[in-house]
Order: sequence, then structure tokens, then C-alpha cells
Amino acid sequence: SYSFCTLLNVNMTHSWLLIPLLLLLSPCTNAADMKNGFGNAAFTNTEQDIADFNKWFTEHYEKESGTLRMEVRRAKAGGGFGVFATSKIPAEYPYLRIPMKLLMNEQKMAENIPLADAIKKSGMTHTHTKLAIFLMYEKFVTKEKSFWYPYIKTLPSLMDTPAYYTPYEVAELQGTGIQERLTREQGNWKSSFRKLKERLFEANAQVFPSKVFSTWENYKWAQSIVSTRTIWAGGQPNLIPFLDMINCKEGPKNPERVHQTVREGEFATTYAPWEFLKDDEVFENYGQKNSIYFQHHGFSIQDNSHDCLDVRPALPNAIYKHVKAQGIEPNEEYCIKPGSIPDNLMVVLRILGQEPDERESYKGSYHSRMSYPVEMRAFDSLIDVAHDFLELQLTSPKEDKQILKDPSISFRYRMIVSFRLSQKKMAFKIVQWADEVASALHVAMVQENRNK
Repeated sequence: SYSFCTLLNVNMTHSWLLIPLLLLLSPCTNAADMKNGFGNAAFTNTEQDIADFNKWFTEHYEKESGTLRMEVRRAKAGGGFGVFATSKIPAEYPYLRIPMKLLMNEQKMAENIPLADAIKKSGMTHTHTKLAIFLMYEKFVTKEKSFWYPYIKTLPSLMDTPAYYTPYEVAELQGTGIQERLTREQGNWKSSFRKLKERLFEANAQVFPSKVFSTWENYKWAQSIVSTRTIWAGGQPNLIPFLDMINCKEGPKNPERVHQTVREGEFATTYAPWEFLKDDEVFENYGQKNSIYFQHHGFSIQDNSHDCLDVRPALPNAIYKHVKAQGIEPNEEYCIKPGSIPDNLMVVLRILGQEPDERESYKGSYHSRMSYPVEMRAFDSLIDVAHDFLELQLTSPKEDKQILKDPSISFRYRMIVSFRLSQKKMAFKIVQWADEVASALHVAMVQENRNK
């Protein structure tokens, strides 16, 4: 299962999802970057911002949770933040117990009665949008008086996520599927903003100052922050300071081990994924595929053990009715990797693997192994699906590797090329694996025929 909301370990009563933003942003945009059509988000947070946040968080944390063994610092790469150990942290140690009062969520928003009443009267039910509006209010209206001001100051004003890419940068993602997802996401945000502007912001001008809430860029910023930093708790999204500053990396010895945060009383408790020594940067493995990492956070992991390739097979019209008869939409998207093909896709591939006359008369199940010829043709069709993906790409793996050798390319361009390279590598792995399976099926068929 590669569901966006179910990839992390959960306990029996509380489900948590942490999707933090990788904050390794390059410090600024330079002329060479812009000349080539690529830019980096300007990094505006100061050392004082980091110091203020560490002081604020540590004071509130240690009053209720004991000694904090970490602090936020500049990351060793790029100009963004990372979390670093201030003393040794053993593996599986409960290294973070964040008091629930530090969370930004709908319950905290309800304490602002005019804001909460206006939103309630509007009939809005989308929890992510409520959190985005609450964040906008705290940042642009409450400002320095906000309880979360030291945290909000650390949030990036611009981001190196695809939502902030130039058209030239987005074009470099051709064939990966990211372009289409960005178009849908931005369209949904803009539609939401137009409706909110009329039905909520303008209708309650005394609560929502027009210079703040009539600005698309402010709304886009808030939605981007919520999209990249949401932590689910008790069925609702939260912004949890400090926890969302831990960057992503697979464990050195246990890549299968993913992030674990559970609610224990009035605390959000996180357990160390492996041992960290003093001054080590602390990481969590969030167990996501690269297309999720890249679309929402702007990075990817080479040789990501949780990765899979997003494909939408182009099917001939002749098999549409057979696919629909199995309760499957012909344009369904799948995420595939060697040894892991979704059941619905295997059904489609087996339908493709049948001869036309066999397909018309077949009454059996497509959900279990069929005849050797059908299975072999099914895996040949899977190879075609991977080849179709590769044919849509702008560059070859060799070209991408050559680009990445250039130390002068912008951060964004490096992330774009790294992501599309990871997807091509996955496609080639699928081709190799599917070819091996088809060959093994052929050998088994020949052996079986000989035994007859």
C-alpha cells in the first residue's frame, strides 16, 4: 500500500502522519541561475530567528517534558535548518515529547472566537484549508503577539518546492507525471481561494483584513506550508514546531524502519530511528515514494527503498470494456516496482496478454496466475509500460548523471535532475525484473511440456 495517509507506523488508538519540508535551501538566487531559467528561493531567516525559536521551544518543552537533547541549527548543506543532537541519543529512545499545547490546529483556532465563528458560519469543512487560514491570520494579523511567532518566523517565505517553480523548471519534469499533478493542485488551490475570497474574507472584512486575505500569494504560501509540514493527529492536521524541522534520510542499517510518533497523554512522542552522537544531524525516514517527496517537498532520495514508479498505462480501446468489467478504470494510475505490482494492474496486464478470441470468451478470474503464454505476454506488456515511460523523458540517465557533475547548477535544477534520474533508474529496474520473470515463466513452461 502506498496511501499518502497510511505509510507510518501507528499505535492502536492514534494515527500520526509526518510530512516535513526538507529545508536544505540554497541561500539566494544568482544571475547565472536566472539566466538559465532556474532559481533558488531566497533564504531570509537569520541566526537570531533560529536562536529565538530554540529559546521559545526549549522553555516550553523542558517545563513539561524534561531535558531536550536536540537543537535547531543551520544544516551542513545548503542554507536551511536541520535538527542536531546536543548529546548522545540511543536508538529507539523517546527523544522528543512535544506538549500538545504547542500544536497549531483547529482546536487552537477555536480560541480565536471571531475567526472561528466566521469560518463556522461559512460552512467550510476542509481541515487543511482551515489550518492554512489560521496560519495566515497568525502570521499576517497577530504577528509578534502570536504565541507561535518564534516558530512562524522560521517558516520559509519562499520555497524550493515545485509549487514555486518557474514554467521553465516545470517543463524539465516532462514525462514524470509531476506536471499534471501540479496543475491539478494549483487549480484546486486557486478555485478554493476564489470561493473563500467572496464567501468568507470579503463577507467578514472586520475579521479578515483585505490587504492580507485578498492576496493570492499569501494564500498560496499558507497552503504550501500546510501541504509540506502537516502532521496528522486524531484525524486532523497539525503544525508541530521542531518535529517538522527534522530532515529526511533512510537509516544506515534499517531502511525499512519508518518514522514513529504516538500520542502519549498530552504529548506527541517520537522514537529515535537509530543512534545519534553529539553534533550528529538527526534524521527520520518518512517511508514515502520519491514522487511524494518531490511534489510536496522538492527533494528525492536515490535508491529509495520505499520508491515506486507512477505510471498510467496507455490501453487500446479494444480492451476498455474488459477492464471496466473487472471494476477497473482504464485510465487508473499505478505505482510499480520490481516484485510489487498492484493487483488491478496485473488484471489489466493479463487482459492485454490474452488473444482477442480468448479475451471475448474468458469467464475465469484475472486475479490469480493464468496460463504460461498469458503470464509471459502480461510481463512483456509491463516492459512496454516502463519503456513508454522512458520514451517520454527529456534526457537519458547518462545525460542526467553528467548534469549532476556540474557543481555550479542551481539547487532546484539539481533536485529536478536527481528526481527524474531516480524515476528512470526505477523504470530500468522494472524492465530488467519483468524480463527475468518472463524468462523464468518460459523455462517453466518448456519444462512442464517436456514432463508431459
